[in-house]
Amino acid sequence: MERFAGITISAVVVFLGCALAVLFVGFMGLGIALMSVQAGQAPPVPLFMPFAMGMIVLTLALAGWGIASGVGLLKLREWARVSMLIFSGLLIFFTLPAGLVFAWIRFPVPSDAQDPEFTARIMSLTHIFISLVYFSLAALGGFWLYYFLKKSVREQFSVAALLYSH
Repeated sequence: MERFAGITISAVVVFLGCALAVLFVGFMGLGIALMSVQAGQAPPVPLFMPFAMGMIVLTLALAGWGIASGVGLLKLREWARVSMLIFSGLLIFFTLPAGLVFAWIRFPVPSDAQDPEFTARIMSLTHIFISLVYFSLAALGGFWLYYFLKKSVREQFSVAALLYSH
């Protein structure tokens, strides 16, 4: 049975997202290492290190979940479809409110900016970019929720389960 292109594309997007997550962890680890090299400097916030290490572990766990799900999608495993539904719901739950907050707030222009007009434009573009990223992720979650609930996609996973169970 040939896999739908949407399933393959979804798996590729999942793998790319996991690669970005691992890259984020690398930069976060590098930042922590550089911060700890500065002798005699206390962390900027109490409990920063436990929080940062927790974020690294959580991000790596989510990347592992994503990689496993991507492989499962390529193999048309039903658990991977369910995993995508759960991930899609979480993606919408976390990114849609964040997008709405970022769309609503305005970034202040620092009072000591050398060129306040230019700085205001940069802050405005940053504001728009961050909002678009969050809304794009929420839209992706909505699309995946719709796509993996479609009858034809559900059937492809259930037919694959029947074929591979024997």
